[in-house]
Amino acid sequence: MKLLFIGEAVTLAHVARPWTLACFMAERGYDVHFASEDRFNFLFDNDTPVTRHHLPCRSHESFLEAVENCRPLFESETLIRYVEQETELLKRVKPDVVIGDFRHSLSVSCRVLSVPYVGLNNAYWSPYVVNSVLPVPEHKTIPFSKVGFLNRLMPAITPIVFKLMLSNLNKMRRHYSFSPYKTFREALTDSDLTLYYEPQGFIDMTPLPEHHRFIGSVSWAPKLPLPDFFSQLNPDKPLVYVSLGSSGVHEIEEEIVHDLKACGVNIVVNSRSSYPDVYHASLIPGDLAAEKADLVICNGGSPMAYLALSQGTPVLGIPANNDQLLVMKYVEAKQLGQVVRWREVKEGLLKSVVPDMLNNTRMKNTVKIMAGKLNPELAPYHFEQEMIRLMAQCSIDHHQNAV
Repeated sequence: MKLLFIGEAVTLAHVARPWTLACFMAERGYDVHFASEDRFNFLFDNDTPVTRHHLPCRSHESFLEAVENCRPLFESETLIRYVEQETELLKRVKPDVVIGDFRHSLSVSCRVLSVPYVGLNNAYWSPYVVNSVLPVPEHKTIPFSKVGFLNRLMPAITPIVFKLMLSNLNKMRRHYSFSPYKTFREALTDSDLTLYYEPQGFIDMTPLPEHHRFIGSVSWAPKLPLPDFFSQLNPDKPLVYVSLGSSGVHEIEEEIVHDLKACGVNIVVNSRSSYPDVYHASLIPGDLAAEKADLVICNGGSPMAYLALSQGTPVLGIPANNDQLLVMKYVEAKQLGQVVRWREVKEGLLKSVVPDMLNNTRMKNTVKIMAGKLNPELAPYHFEQEMIRLMAQCSIDHHQNAV
């Protein structure tokens, strides 16, 4: 079976997650190809038997700017160009299956060439999620004092936001003579097989169609030992690990460190920046660090949040966008962590929230119960089973059509 994975390199997560699955499948003996922008090259291990292809993606900076300013994530011209580039790649590679993460143009390019398309997504973006209302977005023009009031308006605002986000995707569809999508969530999950990066039951869902399935959490961590300074931490103080990721609000990192110092804890920061009397490194294995930590502070996105929880460590999420806010909505509802908006960090809220979380025995116990369900080692095996099932079904369909 020849598999082509495609990751849209606007953030690390959309490359790291499919790359993790690609490496697993390659090690299992499948013919694996991987296409993305050459942006997060520290991910790639040349010893892994995966054939890599260059595929242009939107720049990381312009994507984050669009998110910050609540604009459509992709221009219609970009999506149309993506389809052209993808069809050229598919004709060259000739895969049996294409697997995409955040590459929504694949819903057209794969159908044009009649190649089965597997879409990787988070369940909170599904059309079948029980609560489809967005949180109040993190936008600098929205006064923080108005968040509570605006939260009551979000049931009315959410459809307007989704209509705006859907417009360019439908322009792409019409350009290739495909019928337009009715909803944004439909557009995000339109694939022959939709696989969710959550364990079943973690997100409240209505009954799913057969081609929407859960594989569980997929997280990437560098295959490195912990830095030597972990052995120098004060064993009598709790450890707080800070990792804001590629799409976090890095401008508040210094304030986070300042407030953590006031809490009297060990601090380790995954960052290129250095701070006096604080241990840091630019590349730290998040799984090992989270296992050692008593609390993880991250952007609230699913890769790091789920990874921390899988190690039995509560999460304090400081989201920068709606995806991260949605993750933390479920994490907080299940009492696995807490959301702090980045403007609350500027007001010094961490000085009270961090000690409260470190002393929250109930939360710690709840996280330890959930940890096994979010074990990232399970998802690749579930993914392989879904690929086997998909190809078996495709073989049956082909035989029936031939008859």
